[in-house]
Amino acid sequence: MKLIAGVDEAGRGSIAGPVVAAAVILKPNIIIKDLKDSKKLSENKRDFLFNEIYDKSIAIGIGVIHEDIIEEINILNATYKAMQLAIGKLTTRPHEALIDGFPLPDQIIKNKGVIGGDNIIPVISAASIVAKVSRDRIMKNYSLVFPNYDFHKNKGYGTKGHISLLQKNLASPIHRKSFRPVPNYMPTFNKLIEDKKILQWTIGLISRELVRKNHTIINVFINNSGNRNFHIISQENNVVVFTKIDSILGKNSAYKKKFVRAQIEDIKNKIHPYKLNKSKYYQYRFDRVSIIFGSEKPIIKYKKKYII
Repeated sequence: MKLIAGVDEAGRGSIAGPVVAAAVILKPNIIIKDLKDSKKLSENKRDFLFNEIYDKSIAIGIGVIHEDIIEEINILNATYKAMQLAIGKLTTRPHEALIDGFPLPDQIIKNKGVIGGDNIIPVISAASIVAKVSRDRIMKNYSLVFPNYDFHKNKGYGTKGHISLLQKNLASPIHRKSFRPVPNYMPTFNKLIEDKKILQWTIGLISRELVRKNHTIINVFINNSGNRNFHIISQENNVVVFTKIDSILGKNSAYKKKFVRAQIEDIKNKIHPYKLNKSKYYQYRFDRVSIIFGSEKPIIKYKKKYII
């Protein structure tokens, strides 16, 4: 039996967020109705088909390349890299891969490109849907961290509404710095301090790193009123993580163990609202993170993790 993987991407034309690729091997003799280019389907229909594709697949691989790597290697190479990662994550090796568009360079698995393949070849359509839904979910989660950009609606694409919000709020840490018109709206460090947005930017940077580590953001606290001992709540598998940003200007924090214990006790008293699913067992963790500005690139240091 010859196994064929379909491969497609989502987010190549966006001005914010990652490019995401999916590789899908469908079970033989399986028919999934309404498979087509994900852009031609409603969001509800994509979500429905996404679940059906997972149920009727032999293997699915997802590749994610984030905006800083896109800046380093350009969007074309980032797209190729995401596709290669997706194929590499397949738990079953296909005999051949069909790529929407052009074939991949330097790919150890035989592959060929199919122009418009996401609308005419079911296995590529399936990959198109998986890539699109996977990326949309990342952008919806980012919308919780960056509520001023409507990422849950525009998914990072340069819509008229998104550009208007970009002009008003300047760029976020997940905007692609070289993609027009983003370069015109990059905030400076002094501007962030002047507008009293340095904490907001810092929480955005740390949240971005957590998402890249496969956390799902549950909540962020920009003003931190009533939650002085943590800024971010996220979930990593079955662990709910409370993250405290100790330092944002490069000053080493001098927390004593006694104060850390007080922080953990305070978090224990606030855990109850975040018990997400009573049918599952969750662990709870308190992380301390510092971020150092002043260099060419902010330096993030994960200082210590405490099991609660």
